[in-house]
Amino acid sequence: MEKLMSILPQYINKAIKKLNSFQISNLTEIRLRVNKPAYMYISGIEYGINENGISKYDGIIFSKEDSKEMWRRLCEGSPYSTTIKQRSGYITVAGNRVGFCGEYALLDDKIKHIEKISSFCVRIKHEVKGCSNKFFRYLFDNNEFENTLIVSPPGCGKTTMIRDMARLLSFEGYNVCVVDERDEIAACIDGVPTLDVGKRTDVFCNVKKTVAIENIVRSLRPDIIIVDELGDQNDILSITQASKKGVKLISTIHGKNINDVIEYQQMFDRFVFLSKKEGVGTVDGIYNKQFKNVVKNIC
Repeated sequence: MEKLMSILPQYINKAIKKLNSFQISNLTEIRLRVNKPAYMYISGIEYGINENGISKYDGIIFSKEDSKEMWRRLCEGSPYSTTIKQRSGYITVAGNRVGFCGEYALLDDKIKHIEKISSFCVRIKHEVKGCSNKFFRYLFDNNEFENTLIVSPPGCGKTTMIRDMARLLSFEGYNVCVVDERDEIAACIDGVPTLDVGKRTDVFCNVKKTVAIENIVRSLRPDIIIVDELGDQNDILSITQASKKGVKLISTIHGKNINDVIEYQQMFDRFVFLSKKEGVGTVDGIYNKQFKNVVKNIC
């Protein structure tokens, strides 16, 4: 949190320091829009930020000057050094994703860089050990781990879940390799994970999935590879090739129901659907390759 706080306006840092331990552990987002009130989200509830901390009412206005200074700090004083990251719409700070939008410069209908920032969405990472315990045993068939896809809309805890799954699988004796393309799963500093992904887990950070998977299969003899947010066909081809070589897979994707993942039916054996119905990380269902629910009640 310290590194993240170093880029935020001082009045937000003061508000964070006044939060109690429960509020800190349930702080999920900070939303900042130029010339609009600043908000924090704790346990899904919106709070305004003021001189005394937080309240249910609108508070301090996030100014254009605040935005410029936060952008300068986020880019470590050199916006042009982060041009490639700007094109993706976010920069990761110690495992926390800082999304942004505003006025972009285009070249041949592709984003060149961002020129003026209008808003930030700061998503706070959380390490919730044991959050995958309730469904972990359903991911095995005859004591063999099954290729698993975690499915949910944004903000439902997919990354937190796969981090915990890496830890549990490592504890069970598997050699796990995590492809941490955006540095959000393990939150590495100097290449070393700062979050617990397990004692038998290797991490490739800030590397494209296609490059990392090829190197992992060739050199690290993994039992299981974990990747976050499947993207284009190149990602799919890479994990398919790894699977053909006997490596088990865990990945995530945005979606709400079975219709959103039909194209992955032959690739995965378990589909875990998450939501926020009873809080972040609610498990709505676990399905097999035939999309039949493998468990009635998840406790």
